[in-house]
Amino acid sequence: MKKKFNFDYDVSAITGYAKETGFDVLMKEVFAGNTLQYVKIYPDVKGTIKVPVMDTELVLTDASCGWNSTGDTTVTQVTIETCAKQSKMELCPQDLVDTFLSESLSRGNWYESVPYEEMILADVSQKFAKQIELALWNENKASGGCFNGYKAQLTAANGAITGTTSGLTSDNALDIVGEYLQLIPVDVSHRNDLVCWMSYSNYRTLLNAARKSSQLNLFSFDAGEATNGMDWKFVFPASNVLCLPTMGITDNKMYIGPANYMLAGVNSVDQTATDLKAFYDESNDVVKIGAKATFGAAVFAIEDFVAIIA
Repeated sequence: MKKKFNFDYDVSAITGYAKETGFDVLMKEVFAGNTLQYVKIYPDVKGTIKVPVMDTELVLTDASCGWNSTGDTTVTQVTIETCAKQSKMELCPQDLVDTFLSESLSRGNWYESVPYEEMILADVSQKFAKQIELALWNENKASGGCFNGYKAQLTAANGAITGTTSGLTSDNALDIVGEYLQLIPVDVSHRNDLVCWMSYSNYRTLLNAARKSSQLNLFSFDAGEATNGMDWKFVFPASNVLCLPTMGITDNKMYIGPANYMLAGVNSVDQTATDLKAFYDESNDVVKIGAKATFGAAVFAIEDFVAIIA
């Protein structure tokens, strides 16, 4: 006679299992901005600097003997004021000992680094750069800022050519932007650095209008660069004006003019404008991560800009 035995697992004392190691760490994407890629950068700026500007008045007279002097050369200055900002973090590796991240700690009992330190630094750098991008456009001394950003300077009161718009649609975007491109002063209309800055929303609308309306190859668009979203741009149809979106503009405002007339002062060696440092502090047994940046904005020859202010 055969007997059957039933063996069942008793798992009542075991908690649910979820694998927590062996995976790449995910990190939310942060767009650091693109303004510093196009404007004229002045490096090694500390505090306030004054950039000399020269202008010669040429007066023609009838040819004659003698030397009757006419005209003048005037030297003025453009002031770049800056802000100095910082972020300081303190991470204690010991806090990770009782978590799944303990497997990523170094051997021994003194932990002189934290897991994914390079990713943390990259994240801090990107988020700091984003704040700089926003400040370059939106900082305003009237609201307590330490300098006036591009939007505060590019106004009718300061000499910019201004216009208004109720907003872009895929049906009117080409007409509206094209109308304001006609207002670019002739003296700078030939330049190869003319830019029309706008919000990402208006940029997408303008791009859709170009796709929808152009039956000829009148505009260029680098789909390869646009795929990763890091450098969206296209040349306005039959013009020499580059259309660029920026996070610094979130409404219907648009600004058109020479990119190299827009100045940025930074105290760093690259376009991130941010200096990072990470080190182990033996006296406190922690890893410290710091970021500092000095940055500011100015605009030269504001009268050569078109500002669509609303």
